[in-house]
Amino acid sequence: MRATRPLALIIAAGLAASLTGCFGNPVESIVEGVIKEQTGIDVNTSTDGTSASLPADWPGLPVPEGQITSALSVSGTFVITVLVDDEAAIESVISQLLGQGYTEESRADLGGLKSVLLRGSEWTATVGWLPDEETGKFIVNYGVVAVEK
Repeated sequence: MRATRPLALIIAAGLAASLTGCFGNPVESIVEGVIKEQTGIDVNTSTDGTSASLPADWPGLPVPEGQITSALSVSGTFVITVLVDDEAAIESVISQLLGQGYTEESRADLGGLKSVLLRGSEWTATVGWLPDEETGKFIVNYGVVAVEK
């Protein structure tokens, strides 16, 4: 039985996240390849949390300055995780998107967890972040999906 795309995306994200810090690079590459082959999801993560890169087909939107720790791409949907030094890096990306004509649809502050939903003519972006108590930095999850036309 074949998993649906949303379920496959969740499984791939869980696998990618669980690999960080757990296995050596050869296993990481093999698992990333198997996920892409079986689901069509392009996963990029790193064992030390510092060397993942943007998907090759990233839509060119601004990215917070920091360390990309994981990246997923499937059928026009992208999710990256970035470790940034401070909230100014996050607000800078939000400001850049607003400057490119995006509109802020919603903003939430749930104590430690914050998020902003932005809509443009081609892409919808969700930026969510929370403090990383171990490093004193912020973990940013940045999702981008094509606007249905």
